[in-house]
Formats: sequence, C-alpha cells, structure tokens
Amino acid sequence: MSGFSANWLSLRSDADARARSPRITARTAAWALARTRVTGRPLSIIDLGCGTGSNLRFLAPRLPVAQRWLLADHDAGLLALAAHSGTGCRRVRGVSTAAVDLATAPLDDLLADADLVTASALFDLVAPGWTARLTAALARPGRALLAVLSYDGRMTLSAADPCDAVVRRLVNEHQRTDKGFGPALGPLAADWLCRQARLSGAQVFTALSDWRLAGSDEDLQQALLAGWAEAASAMAPDAASAIAGWHSRRLETLRQQGLTSVVGHRDVLALW
Repeated sequence: MSGFSANWLSLRSDADARARSPRITARTAAWALARTRVTGRPLSIIDLGCGTGSNLRFLAPRLPVAQRWLLADHDAGLLALAAHSGTGCRRVRGVSTAAVDLATAPLDDLLADADLVTASALFDLVAPGWTARLTAALARPGRALLAVLSYDGRMTLSAADPCDAVVRRLVNEHQRTDKGFGPALGPLAADWLCRQARLSGAQVFTALSDWRLAGSDEDLQQALLAGWAEAASAMAPDAASAIAGWHSRRLETLRQQGLTSVVGHRDVLALW
C-alpha cells in the first residue's frame, strides 16, 4: 500500500484530533464499556494502518476500560514510533505491533481476536472489494469498527480562485487511483463502508469530521497545497502550467493574508 512519512503524519495530527466527531467517540466509549462488562477482560483493539500511533494516542484515554492494542502497518519505521504510543495511559495494558501488508493480509486471521478494529484515514485508500472483505470478516456479534477521517471530496478555500473547482475535481480523480489495493474508493469511501457494514448486519453511525484549518495550521496548509497541485498535475499534465499558477497564487495568499480551509472527512462507527 502507499505510505506516508512521519513528517506528514505529525503535520496532520492536531488537525485530525480537532476534527474527530465527539458524538462518534462517545458512542465508541459507551460500546467499549458495555463490551468489557460482557467479556470480563481488557478490550482487544487492532489499529489498521496505524502510522505513528495517532489512533491509540487519541482513543486510549477516552475509552473507560482496560485495553490491549495491536498496531498493524507495513512500515517498520512507523511501527517503531507507534510502539511507544500507549506509555502515558494507565488503561493500556499492552501494545504489540505487526508488520503487515494490509492489501494482501488474510483479514480473517488478522482480525480473529479483535473486539474493536480502528483505522484513521485508511478507507479512502482502499478498493471496494477490500472494504467488503473487511466487513465480512468482522461480521460477528459484539464486534465493532471505528473508521475515522475518510476524505469525502469536499475542499474549500477562502478567497475563491477561478481554478479551485478544476483542482478539486482533479484531486478527487487522483484519489480514485490505485494506492496499493487496486483502484481506490477515494471520496466514496465512507458511503461505501456504511453500505457494506449494513449489508453485513451492522448498526452504523456516521458524522462529519472536517478539517477546519486557519493561521495556526500554515505548515499543514502548505503541504496540502503542494500535494493537491502535484495530484492535479498528475491527472492533467497538459494543465500543469495553470495548476502551478494556482499553487503560486494560493501560497501567496497563505503567506500574505492567511487562508482558511475546510477539507471534508467523515467518521464511521459500525457495531455488530
């Protein structure tokens, strides 16, 4: 699967934490408490595509139960950083890691012992068939999936530029290209996940979890503008000059006046 650098994951960490839906987090916490009352043991959590461990850092102190985490990622360097994510939370009774290619891993085996499967900014990268296989593997009573921060195709910037709509369309087309799992769901990810989870018998909750970026997020916005320009140019090489002009104008606005940006995401909680 396509990877992300530790620097990019660090840049987005604060925006991710601000964006996550409090309602979905609260429902997850309530489910976790009920689940551990039934099982009488620590909650078993697997985080797919864990990166540096942001899901663990965010969720662990918000789940009112003892927890054991398995962090799964294909990047050994990120796993080494993630392995220490739970050291500050007394409810975390253990953290282990697994170097695994999620695109090819047998999901039934990987998820066999999980009560809760979590993933952040993963489902927009995967193919429809992978999501269907995952929900099928999870479809047993008492299990849950928390998939947060799936990009949904919305992207708005202050002080509208004539090229914004074209860049957004091209970026969304790029989101549908192969990220290592086959042609990706991209902006369709949350809707497709909700559909597959319901078809497999889950009760599904969803909420917006938009990034809302302002002056304090300048470094992240610079990285976003660069990434969007690169993705748009890859989809329309003949328009590369116009896209470069858009990028330059947007950077100038960011530096001189500041930009506010909204990047649409959704959180999904599925309960079986």
